[in-house]
Amino acid sequence: MIFIGSRYQQSPVSFMLDGRTGRTNPTVMRATRVTDASRVTRWDYGARIDIYGSALYDDPEQWWRVMDCNPDILDPASMLPGTPLRLP
Repeated sequence: MIFIGSRYQQSPVSFMLDGRTGRTNPTVMRATRVTDASRVTRWDYGARIDIYGSALYDDPEQWWRVMDCNPDILDPASMLPGTPLRLP
């Protein structure tokens, strides 16, 4: 569900197949401006995207700012160790 005032309010919605459950789920395709990344790191085993938000912005709920630097990554929970991750 997208709420009024959400940064994704004007984003297109697609229906994606969830390979784990076999269900088709509505998915917001991020239509945000890609922010400049100042450095690149590698995704580590056991990493969580909210930890990056906390480390960079002192707020774990700012994880989406990291994801906006990485529009090619659709699901941070499915990233494999060693995946390049651009950081703002």
